[in-house]
Parts: sequence; structure tokens; C-alpha cells
Amino acid sequence: MKQTIGYVSLVVRDYDEAIKFYVETLDFVLIEDTLVESQNKRWVLVAPPGSANIPLTVGAIAFGITVIAALAAVTARETYRININDLGNPNAVPMPKADYERMRAQAASGAAVAPT
Repeated sequence: MKQTIGYVSLVVRDYDEAIKFYVETLDFVLIEDTLVESQNKRWVLVAPPGSANIPLTVGAIAFGITVIAALAAVTARETYRININDLGNPNAVPMPKADYERMRAQAASGAAVAPT
């Protein structure tokens, strides 16, 4: 299956300044510049020259999406201390931190890791 990047979001201080930089300095193409009246924000898309499918989302809407993604990552259940065989098991219990740290140190040193 072919995979592509749909959008790359950037947070900017000023829409017009960002558009000018990307279009005039980097020679990007301005694809869309739409006012979202209900939020008093703009939806701005630019793309590298010759590209039709990797637009950059510029502005405050992108910032909101980034904040939501960051909150989701912070509130997600930790999985790094769960045994690989237990991934996906909703009743899995993380291994004790001391065991995890020992196994991590052994793996980093190249030594064989003995299961607990």
C-alpha cells in the first residue's frame, strides 16, 4: 500500500508574513487561503513547487490540532513497561520499574536480556 504525507502543520505568528515567506522566499505555491469566520481564523495551505500532495497547514487551526494530539499522547496509558507478549491485552500489568531499567540497561549494553 502506497503511503503519503497528507498535511504538515506549522504554527505561525502571522499568516501574511508566513505566506510571504513560503511563497516569495521558498517559491512554494499558495493552494488555499480561506477565512473560517466562525472561528475568526484562516485556513492556509502552501505546497513545495511541483508538489500536489504535501501541503503545509499554516496557522492557528494547526496549533489547535497539535495541542489535541499532544494531550492525547500525554494522557495515553504507558506501554513501554508492558511485556511484548502482553501488548493489546487490556488487563496487562506493567513490569516493575526496577526490572524494566535492568532489562533496558542490558539491552543497551548488548548483553543478552534474561526475562523476569
